[in-house]
Amino acid sequence: QVPPEEAMRSSLQTGLTNGWGVWGNSVLEFISLPSGSRLTLVICQLSTQQCLTVARPSDTSTVHVAEHAIDTSYARMFINFTAVNVSISFSSGSLSNGNSSAFNLFVHPENKCGGNCSDFAIVFQGDYAWGRAGTVSTSSSQRRSAGKKNRLQPYRL
Repeated sequence: QVPPEEAMRSSLQTGLTNGWGVWGNSVLEFISLPSGSRLTLVICQLSTQQCLTVARPSDTSTVHVAEHAIDTSYARMFINFTAVNVSISFSSGSLSNGNSSAFNLFVHPENKCGGNCSDFAIVFQGDYAWGRAGTVSTSSSQRRSAGKKNRLQPYRL
């Protein structure tokens, strides 16, 4: 007989093999399993042309991790980059047809951006994690190519 704790751990572990989560080396990378498709959120300051592309929870001056569901269905964090503090929340889960590809991402500036929020932008990049081959496409008219990554025009904060 399997102890109840082991059965619960096994069930949770099996559920984590599908769907969206922060599975990469950065909390700005959202990866869907098992395909490995990745959406990377990039925060840019336009006047300096500096961009934050990687943020790890151990970077305590940059990242403040808030709520985080153990099953990856919800997480919230705050990212500090130059003069802007951005709140990032995501939720993931199953659609009514059982497909585990539902993903919602919310990005919101938490401060006044040093008085100039128009100097900051969010860029989304799509590709595949861990060197996996594949094609990423968008249905947006704002799409533009940037090397192997599919990159959307910046959204101003």
